[in-house]
Amino acid sequence: TLTESAETFSTDASLANIFYLNPAPNPAMPNLDFSAVDGDFVDIYPAGESHYTAYPYRPNYYSITVTANAKNTSGTGEIWTHGRLLVQGQYKHLFKMMYNTTTDKYEFETSISGSSGPAMHTITSSTSFASNAGNTHLVGTYDGANLNLYVNGSLAEGATKAVSGTIDQVSSWNGCSWRRHMRIGGGMTDNACTHSNRFSGSAYNLAFWDTAISSEHAALLYSGRAPTDVSASSLVSYWPCNEGTATTVNDIQGGYDGYYSGSATWGTAAVKNFELANPTNLKSGATYHWVIKQGGNRGITFGSKFRFEGNVPGTLSTTTGRTDMITGIVNDDGTRILCTIKKNYS
Repeated sequence: TLTESAETFSTDASLANIFYLNPAPNPAMPNLDFSAVDGDFVDIYPAGESHYTAYPYRPNYYSITVTANAKNTSGTGEIWTHGRLLVQGQYKHLFKMMYNTTTDKYEFETSISGSSGPAMHTITSSTSFASNAGNTHLVGTYDGANLNLYVNGSLAEGATKAVSGTIDQVSSWNGCSWRRHMRIGGGMTDNACTHSNRFSGSAYNLAFWDTAISSEHAALLYSGRAPTDVSASSLVSYWPCNEGTATTVNDIQGGYDGYYSGSATWGTAAVKNFELANPTNLKSGATYHWVIKQGGNRGITFGSKFRFEGNVPGTLSTTTGRTDMITGIVNDDGTRILCTIKKNYS
């Protein structure tokens, strides 16, 4: 059993123990850097339109998915936010992703319908992350029955909460207009969309679906798959945030570009290693081969069952397009795979 989506299995019975994997390209790429100062954010809306009517209006969503790679450097801040509506003295969001410095945890929040108007529901990651601890991959989903937060591909590090209803994007409530505003790098405190909860840190690979993706798809996003390769038919928008020098952040899926209101600052995200997790259902004494084609200067990490000579883990070729082969023999009780790597097949 493998965790990457692109594995293929030979139909030739004599080659049944050969697995082919093609990890997605994941080279170092630029990312947006925010410094938590007033006006340092990206607003998303079509060129020539008001940011108050920014994102596609829908009466409600029955399910959604949002994802982002983020690194918090200091303080509490909203990584990105969609929508603002005053209900019974409180401002509600269609969704919000944020880092809470009080708990050192990430949060995902949505506004789900109720008899008294939209009500906020928040879930918090079960794992704590110290400020400046490194990039964290976040996926928030709502499927009409459960609110989920996947952290680094895992629901165990995230959270889940049973709740039902629709995610409201009503046009108004008690005379207040819904602000269909989307912002990266902070939140909004009022109907004028004043910059608040300013984010300090970096963000890239932000995407929005109008359906809830599966846990398997959340893991694939964490492994390096692009949002355009995951449930593409329901992908509404995708902002790689990889322009590097521009002040416009392009939505390569839906065309809803973002415009930097402060001084555009660009950093570089670290290359994420490809992870070969512990396989299951292998036969004791059998020999297996993993054939891996380099997708873009990615390293590799191994599950605990993979063992190498001298206790030194193997490495992959770094040249894009090169193919390496890992050969492993399973020990008698199936707890270890004794491996070698042959590299640089052209």
